[in-house]
Amino acid sequence: EDKDEAIPAMKRKEALRTIDHDNNGKMAAIEYLMWKYNKTVQQVMDSPQGENREKIEAAQQKMEEVQTALADVSEKLAAQKEALDQNNKATAANNKATAANNKATAANNKATAANNKATAANNQATANNNAATEANNSAKAANQKATQENNDASAANMKATADNKAAQAANEAATATNNAKMAEVAAAKKANEAAVEQVRIANAALLEAEAELKAARAEQEAQEAAYNAKIKELEEKSQQGGTVSRGKAANELAQLKSEDPLPLRRAKITTDAAIRKVEAQTKEAHEKIAEGERKQAELNAVEAELAQAKAELDRTKQELDRTQQELERTKQELDRTAAELERTKQELDRTAAELDRTRQELERTAAELERTRQELERTGAELERTVSELEAAQADLETKMVEAAQELEEAKKASGVAYGSIYWMERELFEADKSLARARQKYDHSKPFTFVWKQ
Repeated sequence: EDKDEAIPAMKRKEALRTIDHDNNGKMAAIEYLMWKYNKTVQQVMDSPQGENREKIEAAQQKMEEVQTALADVSEKLAAQKEALDQNNKATAANNKATAANNKATAANNKATAANNKATAANNQATANNNAATEANNSAKAANQKATQENNDASAANMKATADNKAAQAANEAATATNNAKMAEVAAAKKANEAAVEQVRIANAALLEAEAELKAARAEQEAQEAAYNAKIKELEEKSQQGGTVSRGKAANELAQLKSEDPLPLRRAKITTDAAIRKVEAQTKEAHEKIAEGERKQAELNAVEAELAQAKAELDRTKQELDRTQQELERTKQELDRTAAELERTKQELDRTAAELDRTRQELERTAAELERTRQELERTGAELERTVSELEAAQADLETKMVEAAQELEEAKKASGVAYGSIYWMERELFEADKSLARARQKYDHSKPFTFVWKQ
């Protein structure tokens, strides 16, 4: 406005965006002058500045060479570190595969030992089965001999059969008698249970009546105690206080003592007699219940004995039939066991051969993994040496960058300084410093770049 160069707000905003070349929201003096005189950055950089142009150009060339070399070394170093990382991963995978192979080898050895043990057990079981078969054959021979002896005894058995039939008839009669007794016991149990239940019902009624009588007796005793307490209270009042209160208490005491206590005493006597009668009846009911329970226990014992005798006769007959069936099943089971053991032996032989092949394959795998591990170790060592060399080269280049920065500082201190060129070179040096590791950076990158002029 002082120079009559005011512009509208919209054009001013557009002008500010054009002026701010580095888009940092601020306007430097050089940016304003470039806009004012319509110059580009390159035109400003190419313009002669100060009296020490040759020294600045030498510093600029040295810094560009250092930056180019540093970028090349950083790129190679990153590639080498990536290769080393891949090699380490491959080594870890190889170690993991080796451990898995060792574990599989141990499992194979364990399985082989188990197979050998199972084979030995199978052989022993086969021998046991053969021995059992021989024993079964001996038993068959003995059974044949017994059959012959049984045929010789057939005649005697016919007579015994007749005697047995007579015994069976007697046994059937005894069974009928036993069944009749069991029916009688069951009827007696039912009648006894009914009688005991009637006594229990009567006893419950007696207990209820006894409770009611005792409650009445307690009420009578409470009335008597209240009567005696009232007399005592009036006697004390008739002897204490004023004349009027003593006279009133004496009159009430006389009236209370004049009442007839006979109905209360008669009621107490009647209640006590009723309680004693109910207690006697209750005792008698308890004795009847105990007698009924004892009789019931005796009937249960008799019933159990009869049932046990019947069960024993049935078990004897069934046991003889089961014995013959069990011997036949035993022979069939032994034959099946022999066949199963033979199949098991063949399967174990096949398993042993397969385990041996697996063991050989695992040994070959282990050798291959060992060779791979050694190769990876050699590759890793070579990569580590390369990384060390590149890190040394990077450190040397960083030193050269420091030297370039020092030359810029010297150039700033000289007379006739071209600050525009020095500003851009130092800004480029600041940006290049960002690519270094944080521990090796020379600038504070938590803050924006600041150019310090010579004081």
